[in-house]
Amino acid sequence: MKIGYTVPNPDPYRLINRVFEKNITMLKPESEYDVMIYAISSNNHEGQENTLTIRTDVCAPPDWTPSDLNAVTMQSSSTSYVTIQLPNAFFSKTEQGKLQEIGFIVLPRESIYFDGFPPINLEKHQMIGTIPKNNEFTKEFRVEVTTEGITNGMLKIGSDCTSNSDFCNGPLPEQFSFKVAAYACTRKTLCRVARPIGPYVTKAKQIDNGSSPSGLVIGLSVVMVLLAACAAFTFLWYKDYIHPGSWFSRKNNDDNDDSFTSLDRIVKNRPIKVCNYVRELDEMHKDTNLLLSDQYDDINKLGQIIAENSTTHAARHENNTPKNRWVNILPFDHSRVKLQQLDEDDPTTDYINANYMPGFHNQREYIATQGPLPGTIDDFWRMVWEHGVMVIVMLTQCKEGNRWNMEGQVKCEKYWPDELREPKQYGDVVVNPTSISQLDKYNISIFDVSVNDETRQVIHFHYLDFPDFSANVEFDHFINFVRTVRSHVPHDMKGPMVIHCSAGVGRTGTFIATDRLHLYLSSDQFSEEDEVDIFGIVLSLRENRVAMVQTESQFIMIHDCFEKMLEEKRAALKMTDSGENLYENQGFDQTHPGSHPFPETLYENVSSQEQTEL
Repeated sequence: MKIGYTVPNPDPYRLINRVFEKNITMLKPESEYDVMIYAISSNNHEGQENTLTIRTDVCAPPDWTPSDLNAVTMQSSSTSYVTIQLPNAFFSKTEQGKLQEIGFIVLPRESIYFDGFPPINLEKHQMIGTIPKNNEFTKEFRVEVTTEGITNGMLKIGSDCTSNSDFCNGPLPEQFSFKVAAYACTRKTLCRVARPIGPYVTKAKQIDNGSSPSGLVIGLSVVMVLLAACAAFTFLWYKDYIHPGSWFSRKNNDDNDDSFTSLDRIVKNRPIKVCNYVRELDEMHKDTNLLLSDQYDDINKLGQIIAENSTTHAARHENNTPKNRWVNILPFDHSRVKLQQLDEDDPTTDYINANYMPGFHNQREYIATQGPLPGTIDDFWRMVWEHGVMVIVMLTQCKEGNRWNMEGQVKCEKYWPDELREPKQYGDVVVNPTSISQLDKYNISIFDVSVNDETRQVIHFHYLDFPDFSANVEFDHFINFVRTVRSHVPHDMKGPMVIHCSAGVGRTGTFIATDRLHLYLSSDQFSEEDEVDIFGIVLSLRENRVAMVQTESQFIMIHDCFEKMLEEKRAALKMTDSGENLYENQGFDQTHPGSHPFPETLYENVSSQEQTEL
């Protein structure tokens, strides 16, 4: 086949005409092709041919379609295994290279897992999920599909486990509810993982209802114990030692009494229609923010349950405890950010006190982390590099004083070089500040971040006016900061944004929630008929990291910021509809100095002598 390339400016003396690019599609992987290159003049005269030989490589397999995944069906189950039927599509994804391995990751039903992975490296990436070995979930659980393990498209999950590897298809516990995520690899370093399917459940053990002599003895014993308990209860009540009636009364009908509040009945979503938001918020502000205070109290109660049911084994390991700034702010295992393991014999080298956070676009839009300690700065930059981070938002000063300690308490170690264009190495990562812009309430720095011969640009936003444990912030300035950060997010950014304060929960959660609401208002999805659920947004953050949005005042601040952004959105839409000032730059308002989202000094290269002490 012939593929044409039209020279945009056929000037023969232009150097640009000597180099061109053309993508050739529909080629087979791992195949060799001869390509003939020749030029055609304006009078259709063909020039001398030149032949090149090229060889195609392989890519990660294409993703499965919803119909492929829906075709997976459960055929049978027992108390220790489940058998599922696989469609032919699971063995025919060869258009991007021959499949070297196919299998499944087994995930407990409650695991937090987003829809699909990008191409990954199975040798380095630690899969989400655990292996049931002796009914104890201690290792990751990956089921590889092999010719020995599959017959006629049937895969048994929960076989007898004889392997000593980390991935062992061991028997499942009874009544175990789980999902499976299919994966396929053209190489160990080129794999694709699909969204989870299921859930599937193993059966419960059958109870023998036959009347054996031992069963009768046990039954009679239970009846006698119950009769004795009832007799004792009646005697104590009769003697006026106990007062059962008081157990069910509520003093002054106080619905906020924790001893009587049913946590299961707490509504986990509190949506408000956008068109009614201002009026609803006004009601919630009444009586000194009574309704907002009640909502935040419910968030704390639900957050406590989430924390009690979420493990923090990695954070509590003796090698990792010195890496935690605060002993009570530990990352949940199910959402923690993992680094590449530096030492094969030391699995704790993958640890950093950080969690993935859900955003407006995807479930891992942010990384919430603590301010680095002196011993974790190298890990911080390793995380930035390994996860493709291009934006860092810092919401604390390195030292913050109070009325008792005017010299200030260290809230975050300074993790970047002091001088412009004087790079500093942190582990394998070299950080070189190339620009610092000092604005009224925040600084913007640009770092060249390098590992070996590869260099990336990272933008660092440092907000200077957000005290710890508070919401004592000018909302206009904070909203402007959120918008400025979002306006500088590179269009090609694929990694998450790193957001941190000191502990990485209070101010960090406030920024993430406000940014999510800003993205919604800026999106095509915005409608006055929509519902906004700030309660649900904050609760989703708590599901991924403890204590996110740490104070009631921060929770109220998020509501007030959304009200202000909503009013500005409505004003902008009204102005657009009326055609008034249609071509005026609305980002710059001379009546409000500092409101310009792109101030003239934004990219000013400030010398290190002019920098203020952080």
